[in-house]
Amino acid sequence: QAKAALVMDDASPRQRLAAFVTANLNAPIIDARVFSLWATFLGRAGADPALARAHRDGYLGFRNEVEAVVAEVLAAEQHKPDAGELRHHAIAINAIIDGLWIEGCLAGEMFSPGELAA
Repeated sequence: QAKAALVMDDASPRQRLAAFVTANLNAPIIDARVFSLWATFLGRAGADPALARAHRDGYLGFRNEVEAVVAEVLAAEQHKPDAGELRHHAIAINAIIDGLWIEGCLAGEMFSPGELAA
């Protein structure tokens, strides 16, 4: 769902970014079991170079996707950011998604449906 949001033909860049964030903050991505697997993976990645590379590649791929859609959002608003600004925005968006994802996985019952992505 998240990747599909990035290529929605009938949506503006801002709508695609919003759909991407929303998709990352709902089931099946927000799930306690997925979180447990992720936490185990991260714990092992610190000691296993292959897992560390996989984590790095996954993170960079995600960040690159966010950077690309942020560039489109800003271009639609007649703003041409430099690479540093795009990187900054992508890191910030990723951090927000990660934080909300963790809370949704660990304490999802505290939030109304769709609240994390609102």
